Amino acid sequence: QMPRHVPWRAWQWAERRIASEWYDIWSLTIEAGAARRLIAGPETVHLLYGEDTYRHLGSLPSHVRHRGARVVCTYHQPPAKLRNLLPSARKLGRLDGVVALTREQAEFLAKRVGEDRVFTVPHGVDTTYFAPANGGPRPELRGHPVCLFAGSWLRDMELLETVVRTVGEREPAIRFRVCADRDRVASIAGLPNVEIPGRVGDELLLREYRSADLFLLPLTDCTANNCLLEAMACGLPLVASDVGGVRDYATDESAALVPPGDGEAMADAVLGLCGDDERRAEMARAARRRALALDWGRVANSLLGVYEAVGRA
Repeated sequence: QMPRHVPWRAWQWAERRIASEWYDIWSLTIEAGAARRLIAGPETVHLLYGEDTYRHLGSLPSHVRHRGARVVCTYHQPPAKLRNLLPSARKLGRLDGVVALTREQAEFLAKRVGEDRVFTVPHGVDTTYFAPANGGPRPELRGHPVCLFAGSWLRDMELLETVVRTVGEREPAIRFRVCADRDRVASIAGLPNVEIPGRVGDELLLREYRSADLFLLPLTDCTANNCLLEAMACGLPLVASDVGGVRDYATDESAALVPPGDGEAMADAVLGLCGDDERRAEMARAARRRALALDWGRVANSLLGVYEAVGRA
């Protein structure tokens, strides 16, 4: 929350001065709150989205910060994005710990802050909420196979269109449910094998996961991906681009991973899975098992280990 003693006009002025794609007045508010905690006592402050919330805190003088205070940041973007988002080396050097979500990201960050301060902790998923319908295995195909696509960040929309059109030509019965901004997928909106619910909230998205037969994820890059984790938790087999940190989360047992940008390979994977009930069922079980290993309860324990480690340093 914004401090009550600061006039609204002052916040409007500050918003105009600092606002950018990755940093705004709310980011500044979070940093200000973190600074107060670091000054007040021996507390570990964890900024969950370093790209959005670690900009000025690194300028806090060391002699002002409490001796027992620690700062940890988690970064969510892949290295190609982080190159333009990370603060200066001096400010990065003020971090006591950096949490990476994939091995590739960890290697990138270790070159900037040192291996001893980088901790690889996977992103988690709520496997109680995101779960197969009735907690049981996915049923066999019920007539027309349904492929679900969801999200927008780092999605390869051109590849999606290629796959949808290719599959539609070879097997018109396969349907695609596309949960994304309609303007991002306008090129496939009129196709007979496409239905576009648009952007949906968690409750409706859960229904989509539970009623689909596989999850399609064409990507340009990736660290952790919420939709990937949620789909796996719901027992959905995956067809995804083999980019970034996808393999840190999806396994060969739970996903068909294809070379980036290869529409033919992705279409072949979709067609193959839709025609193989047994393999799809095996992948669904493997996806659920993998998601359970990434449940937030397990991830939280790993984060506690990070806090203990930086506290001892």
